[in-house]
Amino acid sequence: MATARDAMETDFAEAVSLQIYEVSQLQSVTREVCGKTGRDLLGAIAGKHPRLVSFLLSQVGHTIDQLGKACIYLFKALPVSAWNPRESDIQTLREFLLCYAPASARHHLARSIISDLNWGVAGETDELALPNHIHIAMATLPVEVEMIIESNEQGADILAQFNLYRLGAVDPRHEVTNWLWNVALSLCLHKSDRPTPVFHSDDANTDLLDFDLDPTLAPVRQALKTSSLACFIALSSSSHLGHNLEKFCVDGLPLLERLVESKNLLAALKILSNVILTFSREADRLLDEPKFVAVIHCLALADMNMSGFIEKLTGRAGSGANTKLLTSLVHAQMSSSQRPRSLQTPKRLAEFWTRAFTGLNNWHKEKSIERVLDGLIMSVFKIKECREIITEVIYEKYDEFVALDKSKPGLLGALFSLAGSGGPPSFLDHTASEHVWLSYVILCVETEFEKRHGLIDSIDEHLQANPKQNPDQALKAFFSRTSYPKAPFSSSRLSIHRWAERAQSAPVDHPGCALMWSAFFTRFFYRRRNKFGAPNFSRISAF
Repeated sequence: MATARDAMETDFAEAVSLQIYEVSQLQSVTREVCGKTGRDLLGAIAGKHPRLVSFLLSQVGHTIDQLGKACIYLFKALPVSAWNPRESDIQTLREFLLCYAPASARHHLARSIISDLNWGVAGETDELALPNHIHIAMATLPVEVEMIIESNEQGADILAQFNLYRLGAVDPRHEVTNWLWNVALSLCLHKSDRPTPVFHSDDANTDLLDFDLDPTLAPVRQALKTSSLACFIALSSSSHLGHNLEKFCVDGLPLLERLVESKNLLAALKILSNVILTFSREADRLLDEPKFVAVIHCLALADMNMSGFIEKLTGRAGSGANTKLLTSLVHAQMSSSQRPRSLQTPKRLAEFWTRAFTGLNNWHKEKSIERVLDGLIMSVFKIKECREIITEVIYEKYDEFVALDKSKPGLLGALFSLAGSGGPPSFLDHTASEHVWLSYVILCVETEFEKRHGLIDSIDEHLQANPKQNPDQALKAFFSRTSYPKAPFSSSRLSIHRWAERAQSAPVDHPGCALMWSAFFTRFFYRRRNKFGAPNFSRISAF
């Protein structure tokens, strides 16, 4: 009968629910027999009348000492994800978290309810499931709870903590700390966390908080010097630190650095994503900040810094979880940039990420950066302008790399050069064979480098004029006339040989494998045409 009533007849639904609650949850005589059935019935009624969750929360608040932790099972059966809590409900949850111990039933219930709320988008719509003022109301709660836990830790009995660890029990405070981070990461506090229509609206900044003046952020300001969680909330919710470029560069970057230093990498990645989307039209300004670039490099190399320790501890290499997250972030941003009304074009965003990752010295020797770049190229490979700008940036880095390598002094380099076993340096010398997309772009860069220096055309002309000579003799003649970097070297160092090597080592089922073979055979069968238009019979690809 209660489920058949419309939304206006909540009094009847509340009366029926109260009777079911008392019989199935409170009465000791009928609790064991009717407990499961009562929870199912209450869940069915609340599915029709979501506001009933507020009524049951109020009832549980008065009877929780009698009900105990069984109240958690009750609310697990309710449609909390479809519930829109009132201000009084938020205050009740705040009271449970701030005024009771982490091991208490009230604290457990509040955590369970907040975790089950839908902090994302409602279904397939472009609207938040919960109003933005609820997200803001919850913004400081994780910081306040953390402050209480830390104050209790400082006054806790050391012997009691020792006994807890000795018995192998889980410290509830550590569990709560992990939960606090999960809640903070779920909230949509930053402008770029919101759905696209809201992000682009003129009122997007109206409900952001003033970090210096808003009393709501007083706990965050108080804990900012000691709490990484407070740093994250400040960067997400403040109208200045995370939404104003100048303020972010001066005051926000140190907070982001603290997130990275404290190993809260998921939070740092989220802030990084928000910042890049918000300042997308001034992305070049971000790359001019050494601290910002250093943050990107720390995030990219986080797995590499831990892999040695993990490998020694377990005998296996690390899983690269942080690199996977960073690759997913880049891929998501590139996909988002291709949608209508995007503030950033795919070309500019591809250039930004390529310059950010290749700005690190010896970036081509870092496996994690290679993996992220490989994912970036894969996500935009079908977009010609993106592919061209990535190739252009890497060509610039390769040109600088060759010039730097050429200027290095030393007897060893001179000996290699005289022996003819050297050759121009290659980014591929340290690039893993499974990174096919990155290998393809690097090979295109090195092939273009040879063309721009006239190496390929000169060898073809020499072989056409002297058909009995081989490519090594043509190279020697070319080096005698020019000052090509790292000359002399044998023809085995030409890019066409690396095309063949990479095509052979590429996984057969990789979509880029066919491209590698196609590029190789295009160069293998290439013939210059003479002045009459006929192809000559000389070939640089003679092995």
